[in-house]
Amino acid sequence: IRLTINGEVRQDGNSALMLNPIVPMIQYMAGCFSLQAGDVIMTGTPVGVGPLNVGDELVLELPGASRFESIVR
Repeated sequence: IRLTINGEVRQDGNSALMLNPIVPMIQYMAGCFSLQAGDVIMTGTPVGVGPLNVGDELVLELPGASRFESIVR
């Protein structure tokens, strides 16, 4: 997963670096409440990302798979 803000790389890593593995985390959440297609799971962020400001341009990539671009409003 790579995140750039205004062209500056702020994160570049993979899910193996997370404290809690993804599948068990989703299984646990699904046992506590229903999850539906399109739900977004926010897991927090490591040091270095910092605050976002109006007008910031974000690019989130799974290199070789997908890319999402957005502007903070």
